[in-house]
Amino acid sequence: MGKKGLTDEDVAMIASVAAEKAIEAYRKKEDSERKKRERTESKPAKTKKLLTAYRRMKTDVADTEELTEAEKREFRWRFIEDLMGSAGNNCDRTEKDIEKYETKRKQNLFYVQIIDRAMKLYKQECESSPYEEDVRRYREVHAMYIADEPKTVQQISELENVSDKTVYNDFRIACAAISVYLLGA
Repeated sequence: MGKKGLTDEDVAMIASVAAEKAIEAYRKKEDSERKKRERTESKPAKTKKLLTAYRRMKTDVADTEELTEAEKREFRWRFIEDLMGSAGNNCDRTEKDIEKYETKRKQNLFYVQIIDRAMKLYKQECESSPYEEDVRRYREVHAMYIADEPKTVQQISELENVSDKTVYNDFRIACAAISVYLLGA
């Protein structure tokens, strides 16, 4: 009775299956890490992104009318799903360009409205604070992201008589506070 060894075909098949399993495991790991990065992106970082885009969105919707309650509800859900990392609400590629453009304008209007609301609440919080730093932080964020004429960090540091490093630190603290109003706790 002799031992039968693996044939070249057997070795090739084993190698092929092993390669497929390795690729599958790698893709699962990459997907898991990507999803984890999306979930762990900090709310202050998301807030900064929205504040940075504020002027562009506001320019885009300058002549747009107010959203209806139904549109606000729809975009609230889309906004929440976006925060949770869902890509399911992307418009189909087959939709007309004009529909995409109008949807984007309505979305931008919604973002502008919630940013305005968050900034209003943050301003009230800062004005009621006993600390002058809080009021300064509001002025700095407003000058950098909201005001019609944007200011640079250097201009803001000169106006507020603080260092550039303090301005950056103030932005970090302010974005953390604003993110509570903008994105929830």
